[in-house]
Amino acid sequence: MIGTSFERLVPDDRVEEMRANLARISRGEAFTQFRTVRLKRDGSLVEVELTGSPVRNDAGTILGVSAIVRDVTAQKRLAEQVQHAQRLKSIGRLAGGVAHDFNNLLMAISGYAELVMLDLPEDAPGREDLRALLTAADRGARLTRQLLAFGRRQVLHAVPLDLNTVLREMEGVLRPLTAGDVTLQTRLGTEAMMVQADRAQIEQVLVNLVANARDAMPRGGVVSIETDHITIGETTPRPHPSVQQGDYVRLTVRDTGIGMHPEVQARLFEPFFTTKPRGQSTGMGLATVYGIVKQSGGFITVESEWGRGSVFRVLLPVRATALPGAEAQRSDPGARTVLLVEDDEGVRRMAIVMLERLHFTVIEAPAPSDAIRLLRESAHRVDLVLTDISLPEMTGIQLGEIIASQRPGLPIVYMSGFADAVERHQNLEPGVNFLQKPFSIDALAKALRGAPVR
Repeated sequence: MIGTSFERLVPDDRVEEMRANLARISRGEAFTQFRTVRLKRDGSLVEVELTGSPVRNDAGTILGVSAIVRDVTAQKRLAEQVQHAQRLKSIGRLAGGVAHDFNNLLMAISGYAELVMLDLPEDAPGREDLRALLTAADRGARLTRQLLAFGRRQVLHAVPLDLNTVLREMEGVLRPLTAGDVTLQTRLGTEAMMVQADRAQIEQVLVNLVANARDAMPRGGVVSIETDHITIGETTPRPHPSVQQGDYVRLTVRDTGIGMHPEVQARLFEPFFTTKPRGQSTGMGLATVYGIVKQSGGFITVESEWGRGSVFRVLLPVRATALPGAEAQRSDPGARTVLLVEDDEGVRRMAIVMLERLHFTVIEAPAPSDAIRLLRESAHRVDLVLTDISLPEMTGIQLGEIIASQRPGLPIVYMSGFADAVERHQNLEPGVNFLQKPFSIDALAKALRGAPVR
């Protein structure tokens, strides 16, 4: 650099910016933390932060400039990752809240429609209209489940899983997804890949990632699925700032497709974002994957360049050994008095109608304090408790703990469209009976008659 112009390090579009900074120095001014870019030896750009001040002689005359140029590329990338995670978290809260309220509406719509259809003769002309209504409600319920998955507000039934075993057993499902000119390859680690997760949700992650890879290869290509172990230590480069130290199972899904531009990658996991033509995608596939992975205690990253394919990497914490299984005790199938705890009046009325159709006697409680009082004071013999998880005063899970201490062995069934308690409990204990809203009268009957005794 000796004897050459400093402009050699400056991109053409930043020369005037550099000259303006030098003019400030010549006026005796200093500047700090000025963000810009500079050229590297190979011609590529690097994000930098500048600090500059004038150099003076004993007489105070400005002789030159003292400058510190700091490479902040990694810092900027970290800040962008944190900002992206915070944006997705905010969207997730909104999505979860909308899904919760929408589920309660669907509960009333589908529940009353089902009850009306049960009362109609088989040849009644209105039955087809009711079936169409129930089909639409079911589509709405599937959409809310995807929103809940993205918002990390679904209830997971996590068990020890060998990810390799899940993949081998799913090949019959995954290969038809890539039929034709797309080839599916699997390279699974030789050791067991033990994680703690909800199998159905992990299967959903695999299906969505493979389907996304297939759609990125309209002219054919290769989708490869790999598993291995990775340890994140103090000095290990982290794929994301929130990744903690520890041992992980890494699931990698890569494709040889068209890849993605940076602006697409920035919004990839947002709900309803899609690059496909209108009507061809809901934009919920990768959003659902993101929510399931995060709620399972894991992380997901993507690397992609336009024209060079994409690589999705999922990290799930290692679980060393499987938990011993335990069969839940079952309640007396003849139990007939149910304490119903539900704060939403519309859902409570709907549930009461269903329960009475099933010949249960119902004691209703709109709040946990009412439920505790009724258990203590009611002359009725309560055989079973059906409680929502999202309640005022406390969660349904906390209410269940109080009931268990006062009435040991009393069966409890939890229901929810989404659970506030999930963030603290992550998933329900093995053997606990859970009913997903909106539910049918048959699903309600099955849950109540098979409720485990606490």
